[in-house]
Amino acid sequence: MKIRRAPLVSSHVQWRPPAIQRPIFHSDHPPEPLPDVSQKTFRVRVDDSDVTVKLSFTEALAFVKPSTYLANVSKSIKTPKFSILPLQKVSFSKIKDWEDFVRNRIPKKLFLWPSCGADHLKESLMWAEAYISEGCQVEFRVRGETPTKSNKKYHEVGWAAANAYHLRPEFILAAMPEGTKMVDEPLRMENHLVWKMEHEKYVARNERRLKRIIPKGATGRQRWR
Repeated sequence: MKIRRAPLVSSHVQWRPPAIQRPIFHSDHPPEPLPDVSQKTFRVRVDDSDVTVKLSFTEALAFVKPSTYLANVSKSIKTPKFSILPLQKVSFSKIKDWEDFVRNRIPKKLFLWPSCGADHLKESLMWAEAYISEGCQVEFRVRGETPTKSNKKYHEVGWAAANAYHLRPEFILAAMPEGTKMVDEPLRMENHLVWKMEHEKYVARNERRLKRIIPKGATGRQRWR
């Protein structure tokens, strides 16, 4: 599977965001619920010290505030090491036509995958925070990867939803600006996990814009197509 990677952080000044296409998510399979991990426990570093504490999913989620995020600082997806880290701000001062970009195209799509590195997750969250602050909807997609014979399950979205907590919609939502909400419930179909977020104060404006790109009368799953 060809994986679309975001540019390096150092390239922000020269990089112009690409045109966003209408979201397409076709599937003949019914959506599957996300696995319940609320009582699962894992070790996480919650401050600047090297000490990790054992917390449940719900307890760890309470530590993630806007402009912080849960990261897997290990290079291995099999043996993750979780830390709560600060999220940097994106500087738009030299990005050409930034204002027209954020105000005329929605939603903004950001792609993750089970083995994506900490730098890619961080940059994706930086852009998501910036888009939402400007009033845009943001669509996250966690996509399965081409597996290898030795570690097939570690590249599946189902495994990631149950074990890669840093990619769960709950933790990513918690990292966004205060007032951010889910547009619809996250959908898991086949080897994809998709959800959308927006800031509550821009809901009415975004609904007006969405009418121009979504068929009249579309509801629920149809809004993802």
